[in-house]
Amino acid sequence: MKRMECNFCGSNDKRVFPPGSENSLLISCSKIVKCLNCGLVYADPQPDAAALDTIYSQDYYGEKNIRFLPAIESIVRFFRRRRALSIQKYKKGGKILDIGCGRGYFLECMERLGWNVFGTEISPIAARRAKEIFPRQVFIGDPLELTFQENDYDCISIYHVLEHTQKPKEIIEKTYRLLKPGGLLLVAVPNIDCLSFNLLRSNWFGFGLPQNNYYFSLGVLSREIQKAGFNISHVRHFSMEQDPFSLLQGVLNRFVGNDNGLYHSLHRGNRPKQNAMIRACIYSLAASLFIPCLVMAWIFSKLSDGATVEIYAFKPHSS
Repeated sequence: MKRMECNFCGSNDKRVFPPGSENSLLISCSKIVKCLNCGLVYADPQPDAAALDTIYSQDYYGEKNIRFLPAIESIVRFFRRRRALSIQKYKKGGKILDIGCGRGYFLECMERLGWNVFGTEISPIAARRAKEIFPRQVFIGDPLELTFQENDYDCISIYHVLEHTQKPKEIIEKTYRLLKPGGLLLVAVPNIDCLSFNLLRSNWFGFGLPQNNYYFSLGVLSREIQKAGFNISHVRHFSMEQDPFSLLQGVLNRFVGNDNGLYHSLHRGNRPKQNAMIRACIYSLAASLFIPCLVMAWIFSKLSDGATVEIYAFKPHSS
């Protein structure tokens, strides 16, 4: 584990976040803190290489790179197609780099739309399927250490990946250098400043994920993206893929047990040891709560307080 200063401003002036919380859901010996200078929220200390190998094990990614139960896998693919179509509203084609491309579902969708696709993935286990499909277009390693031609990409996607990195500021700055003038950056992250977090606090879904190093608010992240040189074009406050489930899992954490049990039970590899009756009860309760959580998540988004933010930003044509 490595002690951390604020990645955005370099300050060591921080406090436990939320005040008075011990953040028991995080990795052992790690707490969530908030920078008192710029407002960035992050885990301190953060996992070193050995701890990351434990988190991102074969069990995490599932046998044969199939992470979830079959029905959930179909839903994952559906939302990858939706993400691809959302990018088409801003850019009609060209060369795209997906940072944290995982199994390559999104790359496949973009290729079908006529894009020239490339991806990075820090874990060779996670990228096994993507590497088989795109052997010369998927690169394994830290995106900050990989070498790419500058001013070469029309679009770069960092979709629910930035919060897992250890140097988000440097990654944002590197994407600026890699994009062509007029290029599009899509960044999506959980929103620590959302209504569901303020209601659920330590039961919030994101706090139970040990692979999360950073917790961004829209204001803090937008400021850093603009400092890198981007012009923000559009912000979305709702993700059908993320927000309803995030709220549902948080509610279950609050009233059933704060271990993200539903999320883990949907995994093929690291499913918790539960008897069939307990699992059936959890699924039944989740089914009954899903529609109310969907409605509440949509209402929160209309108040610009959704659990997810998606930022669409462009590199200026002249910089």
